[in-house]
Amino acid sequence: MDELTALARAVQARVLDVAEARLIVRTRLDGEAMSRLAAERGVSARQLYRHRNAVEQHLAAYLRRRIEGL
Repeated sequence: MDELTALARAVQARVLDVAEARLIVRTRLDGEAMSRLAAERGVSARQLYRHRNAVEQHLAAYLRRRIEGL
């Protein structure tokens, strides 16, 4: 399973929402600067880093559960 498929399935499972998946895609997969996204959203980069970290922890837990269920 590729990264985009994993994120799409996590969105379908309501582990994260579309905006959170886009945050991961833009900053992790596309390499976009967190400061740029923070400016777009009107929040500090620090807040966005914290939010992404929390989302990634939820995503990791979801993926671990899926792997354990195989």
